[in-house]
Amino acid sequence: MATNKSRKWAFRFALLVLLIACVVVPISVYAVDGGRVELLSRIVFYLNKRHYSPKPLDDTFSQIAFMDVINRFDPGKQFFTQGDIESLKKYQTQIDNELISGSDKFLTAVDAVYLKRVKFVMANYRAWAGKPFNLNLNDTIEADPKKMKFAANEAELKLRWQNQIKYQTITNYLTLTEVKSSEKKPLTLTKVNPSMEQEAHKKALTATQLLLERIAKHADDDHVSDYFDVMLSLQDPHSNYLPPDEKEDFDIGITGKLEGIGALLKEEDGLIKVVRIIPGSAAYRQKSLEADDVLLKVAQEGDQPVDLVNMRVRDAVKLIRGKSGTKVRLTVKKADGRIMTIAIVRDVVVIEETYARAAIFESKTTRQKLGYVYLPGFYRDFDDQSARNSTDDVARLVKQLSAKKVDGIILDLRNNGGGALQDAVGISGLFVPTGPIVQERGSDGKVDVLSDNDPSVEFKGPLIVLVNRFSASASEILAAALQDYNRAIVVGSPSTFGKGTVQTVLNLDHFFNWFNIRGGEPLGSAKLTLKKFYRVNGGSTQYKGVSSDIVLPDSFGYLEVGEKYLDHSLAWDTVTALEYDKYPSIDTKIATLGQKSQGRIEASPAFKLVGDNVARLKRRKEQSRQTLNLLTAYKEQQQVKQESKKLEKLGNTSASYTITILSDETPKKAELAKRNAEWQTQMNQDIYLDETLDILQDFVRGN
Repeated sequence: MATNKSRKWAFRFALLVLLIACVVVPISVYAVDGGRVELLSRIVFYLNKRHYSPKPLDDTFSQIAFMDVINRFDPGKQFFTQGDIESLKKYQTQIDNELISGSDKFLTAVDAVYLKRVKFVMANYRAWAGKPFNLNLNDTIEADPKKMKFAANEAELKLRWQNQIKYQTITNYLTLTEVKSSEKKPLTLTKVNPSMEQEAHKKALTATQLLLERIAKHADDDHVSDYFDVMLSLQDPHSNYLPPDEKEDFDIGITGKLEGIGALLKEEDGLIKVVRIIPGSAAYRQKSLEADDVLLKVAQEGDQPVDLVNMRVRDAVKLIRGKSGTKVRLTVKKADGRIMTIAIVRDVVVIEETYARAAIFESKTTRQKLGYVYLPGFYRDFDDQSARNSTDDVARLVKQLSAKKVDGIILDLRNNGGGALQDAVGISGLFVPTGPIVQERGSDGKVDVLSDNDPSVEFKGPLIVLVNRFSASASEILAAALQDYNRAIVVGSPSTFGKGTVQTVLNLDHFFNWFNIRGGEPLGSAKLTLKKFYRVNGGSTQYKGVSSDIVLPDSFGYLEVGEKYLDHSLAWDTVTALEYDKYPSIDTKIATLGQKSQGRIEASPAFKLVGDNVARLKRRKEQSRQTLNLLTAYKEQQQVKQESKKLEKLGNTSASYTITILSDETPKKAELAKRNAEWQTQMNQDIYLDETLDILQDFVRGN
């Protein structure tokens, strides 16, 4: 049997052969001159052909690429006019040919038009918006670029910038109101204060100046990176071009060795948004920063804030990242519209927070003992076989729970973004005997089956897998396998994220260093989708994710989170189902348990609050126009604050249980006690865990 090490080297050798096959023929023709854009064009052309499901590089590809490049350059529709777009349309069917030939005519043309517009705005924005605003008018501004068109002409562009700076002024004014207010002396806004308007307006103009200077300074490098990122991401949203500094960020992300706040960020329509909070990080422990928060500004301790609107995510990360112990202040816009400042003390990730943990919930009425295993990620160090991994840790915890004679177990995969595939297979094997767990199909159509070959089963009792829409990749493989075997009931959001693809990261400089024919600046790397996952029943986890057997109200139901919301995501499809020994059907039990759960949810004040909040946030997202009237904006903020306070504490939801946390002697005793106390507080206030415990109690009783 092949060892992990031999399989790893076999994969690397096969990958090297693949890459050489991609580039060896054209290198002798074009690589000698070392032109970066030409080299990247040819590389991306060949990588696109090696994608798992390559799209034809034709005029249709070009037309889609044309608008994606335009939108990537100007996501907020603040610079290009309709006339500019029309002038560039002569290139919209030529991009595929330029990739083949290495031409940069379209890139050069769109870059020149964009920079011309940036300089035009720089020269005029103070004349357009330098005078004091009338903040009492009942005007509005469209905040969703997807609903906007490019400005029809320069006059409309002028109005757009006036309104944008006015909106920033109102935002700054509300922030100043918060700063000057306090619990003892709240500041009530009843009219426009001229001096505060002047201060807020000045900050908006300064932020605009810095934004335009930053764009003008970095546009060339950013646009080369953006252009090739678009060319790869047209194949699917997880295939990307990574310039050298982003590759460094990617490496940090997968190793976790980063001093900062611990939030995964993305660019969306010119804004920096929080995708998820990394377990164990400073932001995770501080608890105020959440998924879908928009980062508006960042300030170092004692310094003035820097505007993050229209900033590249890699530049934003550089401002947010810093040494442990230093403080960073983030001005964020919440999903409900609240503007607030969050102070976070930077720190390294507390590694123990990323490891699996377990507890026992003993019912005070039925005396049932219910096991709970929380798994924030599938962790494994492939370079250190002696390091902790998620399979061994979960196995140890499940054994401890079994020894305590728990009646059932909840495996919590909420917010688990995935990790090592090996551990998804290994953890599945803790609950089922030998058999297939997941299928992988490559671009050649060949299907490989990954199986659990260990006949031992660590726990045979009732099992629930708890998920939400942020459960992705390896989490979905584990949940799908246990669901397909009828081994577990999946509870949570209507479906998981839906990422069912496999990527590899390729160092583009290795191509040329290997042939020893180029020098100069680094080319960066490419992340390319090579495979797709399939369940043992033949269905893909891609796009659709894993559907819950029992659906709980989704507190993130207002968010468009998931593979199906990403541009150019690969479709759901099937392969041949495998033969595997299922457990007896639990469909009847699921139906009964679901009905009882629904009854409790409908009677729950806490879940009613969640439902009302989701409905409110959905309405707010649909009403994307923002007021430019200061007093109206202030009243909206105050109303949102009052409504959000209701959700800050949903009560001691697990008061009907006695909680015993399984000990882990890794941290020092004081650190362990503090960490366990914080975790117990979280569990006590987790209405989803509380309802899942009730479902498990019914499951155990056979109701």
